This record gives sequence, C-alpha cells and structure tokens, in this order.
Amino acid sequence: KMGVPVFPVQADLISDAGCQKLFEFIDHLRVVEEKKVGELAVLVNSSSVMPRGDAKTLSLAEFDAAIALNLRAPFVCSQQAYKRMEQGGVIINISDVASQKAWVGYPAYTISKAGMDSMTRVLARSFAPNVRVNAIAPGLVLKSDSHTTEDWERLVAQAIICVADREDDIKPQTGLDAANATQLHLKHLPPQRWRQVS
Repeated sequence: KMGVPVFPVQADLISDAGCQKLFEFIDHLRVVEEKKVGELAVLVNSSSVMPRGDAKTLSLAEFDAAIALNLRAPFVCSQQAYKRMEQGGVIINISDVASQKAWVGYPAYTISKAGMDSMTRVLARSFAPNVRVNAIAPGLVLKSDSHTTEDWERLVAQAIICVADREDDIKPQTGLDAANATQLHLKHLPPQRWRQVS
C-alpha cells in the first residue's frame, strides 16, 4: 500500500547472535536489492514481554528474560543501527507509562521500561547530532488477558486519551486500521475524549 518493499525476517533478539543475524540480513539486502533498499534510516525498538509477578517471589530467570528482551535487546539493536546510519537516522523506542509508575503486579516489565527511558536519554546524547533517539509511551492500547472487561472500562475511563480497541471504531473516524492504533494516540485526539490532569 505504501509503495515500499517489505522483507520479513525473524530474529531471536535475546541472543547477541540473533541481533547480529538481523543486521547481517539488512546488510545482505543492501547488496542483493541495491536498487530497492537504501541505507538504514529508522529503527523502532518495540519488542517486549510483560510477565505478571510479585517482586517478593519473581524468579531471576523471569526477571532476566524481561530485561534481556525489553532493555538489553534495544540497546544492542541501537548500537548496530547507529553503525549503519552514516547519513543520519532516527531510533524510536516504544516505552510505556509503566516507566513512571510502580506497577507491583509487573515488576520486571516496569523496571525494564524505566531503564529504557534512561537508555533513550543516554543514547540521544551519545548518538547526536547524526542520529536522533526518542521514546514514545502510548499508554493504554490493547486489553490484556489479565483484565476483566469491567477493569478495562474503568482504566479507559480514567485515561487522558481514549482510543477505541476495535478496528470498526477506528477506521470510520480516522482512516487508520488497527495496526496503526498507536498513530491514533498521537494524531487523532478528539477534544471531547480528553480530561484534565490534576
């Protein structure tokens, strides 16, 4: 639809070899698809896990797995991307409002996203001026399996920006599909859906 080539690739971002494989694939594309693929210009770090748990009983394996994917992998991918952004570029980290909260039900996730916010500030200074690094913390996007419908509706009612979670609700108003729901948060903010933050 957007008139650009797409090359799907799977990579295990928890392992250094997996991250290396991903960027080697990008390097390979630049050689094989020279006329279609230019220099890497944008990296979006969005992969994450959100394990439920309690800090008193959370296993180190669960903690390490969340940190590995949510924080270490974006750092490694950002380093690899920076090396390939010779003409400049943008790195966007998908953070979460959890980074500013103390969600006791999701300790590893909350800590990892707080770390991502700090990492974003460090990389923004380190990679400047050639590569810009920013983070987006979209807030409520999709209902998790651990929320009841009543819990979800209560959270949505308290949200500063409310967004429909069904494609039928999104498309008529914005022309966006469900895959672009994050764009809805950023660009389409009907005033009647806002509330004052005290």
